[in-house]
This record gives sequence, C-alpha cells and structure tokens, in this order.
Amino acid sequence: MAFLTLFFFIILVGYLFIRLIPWFLAFRIRKMQQHRPTQERTEFKRSRKKHIGRNTGEYIDYEEIKD
Repeated sequence: MAFLTLFFFIILVGYLFIRLIPWFLAFRIRKMQQHRPTQERTEFKRSRKKHIGRNTGEYIDYEEIKD
C-alpha cells in the first residue's frame, strides 16, 4: 500500500510540476517586461546600395546538360 501511495504522489507532483512551469515562466516574463525602463526604439536606416564594385567578378553563362 505504501508503494502505491508513493507512486501516486510522484505522479501527482510530476503532473503539477509540468503544468506549473509554463505558467511560472509566463509570470516571470510579464514581471520582467513591466520593470524594465521604457526605451524609445531607434531605427537605423540601412542603405540598399550594392557594396560590390561593377568591375568585381565576372558573369558566367552556363548550359544544362541533359543525360
């Protein structure tokens, strides 16, 4: 009988542990987000220009070989 009680207790604790971990992590994340100072987002504009010169490299034309 003691074995079944111990087995039931282990299963119950494991089930509760698995169910409470996501809730606890979500709680901690929300708490961390509330306590962090509000910062303005600074967006950096990136240039879309090519950084490779026109004379760099060479175009190679290829043909597919059919077996």
